[in-house]
Amino acid sequence: QPNMPLIEEEDALELKERFATELEGPVQIDLFTAEGPACLYCGETRALLEEVSALSEKITLHVHDLEADAALAAELGVEHAPGFVLRGASKGTVRFLGIPAGYEFATLLEDVVAVSTGRTSLREATREALATLESDVHIRVFVTPSCPYCPGVASMAHQMAVESEHVTADVVGVSE
Repeated sequence: QPNMPLIEEEDALELKERFATELEGPVQIDLFTAEGPACLYCGETRALLEEVSALSEKITLHVHDLEADAALAAELGVEHAPGFVLRGASKGTVRFLGIPAGYEFATLLEDVVAVSTGRTSLREATREALATLESDVHIRVFVTPSCPYCPGVASMAHQMAVESEHVTADVVGVSE
């Protein structure tokens, strides 16, 4: 069906309440898309992020063309579409390359909260170790929508990026 929501109405109401209580600062989502068959999930990714951003006025979605906005894409480290970066109180770079579908949708929701607050559920010892980093670290977690184990690892990588300016964490959807 055309224009059928990706997030069920009951879930959207729950998420709206969650975001109202848990989000503190603004979260900007910079989504990069491309035209044509080279970007299989651009439309769906945009629709999903539009629905998520509509759940809170603290979340804004900026849609960019990968080619037309090549300088910004390079600055944010997005080389493929769909790809997006969450910006807010995160110290490092929190990036998704591909659509956060299936189990990865939960990772996206956790990321929005963490990027809004600048806080994570990482243990104190992990946060202390991240604070001692002196050089940049780039973490790439490859995920599939149907893997129940991927979200935990993906979320941990993104939390490390929230905690440290030296960490860039990509969650890469292998289906794209």
